[in-house]
Amino acid sequence: MGQVKTNKICVGVLIDESGSMGGEEIEKARQAAIFLNEVFKKMSGVELFIYGHSADIRFSGATEINVYKEPGKVTDMYALGSVHARSENRDGTAILATAQRIRKRTKNNGILFVLSDGGPCARGYHGASAIADVRKKVHEAENLGFQVIQISINTCVPSKDMFNHYITMTDIKNLPKDMVTYMSRKVDHLIKERVFV
Repeated sequence: MGQVKTNKICVGVLIDESGSMGGEEIEKARQAAIFLNEVFKKMSGVELFIYGHSADIRFSGATEINVYKEPGKVTDMYALGSVHARSENRDGTAILATAQRIRKRTKNNGILFVLSDGGPCARGYHGASAIADVRKKVHEAENLGFQVIQISINTCVPSKDMFNHYITMTDIKNLPKDMVTYMSRKVDHLIKERVFV
């Protein structure tokens, strides 16, 4: 019957808070999340969602999602300072659960940035089958209207094995330039136009 058009987009950020992210990796992830928050929170027409994830803390097989920022939810402005390495990571489950959670809160299409070292590993979830699960769940998240982009930090599994879109972060100082360069080439025209107007 027609198309619904909007000038709004949503931007999601999902931070891997697994044990393997300890030390330098979690510091880079925290800085990158703060940078993304500062960039997108100032843009009108952008709905910003920021989460962290770990697994097997409460019980074996559980995936825990930590909410750092959601539109309409009062959160501590310094919440991202509490991002830290926790336990395991069931990446595929966390990516799809985050995309579904965002989709329940907005109909707008957008970007989901995944900050991780790319090593899915939890109880009963590791190796080739976990890598295949991440790839499958990334595809399912993209079918929900998200362009999923990994920002890889000292990755232990090649990003191309799980993600169609990725940026390798070596130094937080280079991230803004790397993001602009990547997004100007790769991100869908509608999203790129909205974000960089």
